[in-house]
Amino acid sequence: REHVSEGFQLSHELFESAKSSLVFGLIEKEQSISDLVNQAALSSFRGVPVSYTKTMIDRIWKVTEEEMMASGRKHMPALFNPAKSRTAIVCHSAKVNEIVQSFKNFGRNMVTYDSAEDSFLNEA
Repeated sequence: REHVSEGFQLSHELFESAKSSLVFGLIEKEQSISDLVNQAALSSFRGVPVSYTKTMIDRIWKVTEEEMMASGRKHMPALFNPAKSRTAIVCHSAKVNEIVQSFKNFGRNMVTYDSAEDSFLNEA
């Protein structure tokens, strides 16, 4: 919550690093001709233009710290409010306890499952 509170100072280096990481994740999906063909097919299924990835990369680079913080202040509080959201987190097993504790610090009790097969998703 503190990260989206008024007066929180965002690290410029961390912000730029996060943008670079997002862009890398998008570019990584299009490294070969086969990857490009797959992405074009996915774009068609999703109903988005083939230029979607390029457009997203351009938009990511243009986002300012102020815009990101304003968006975070608007959308992030719902993540911690059980009356407004359902939260599912998929992570490495080594991070489960840390994440559960972090959410508990915000009053959000998480239920853990060892696998998707063991979760409520498989209840008939």
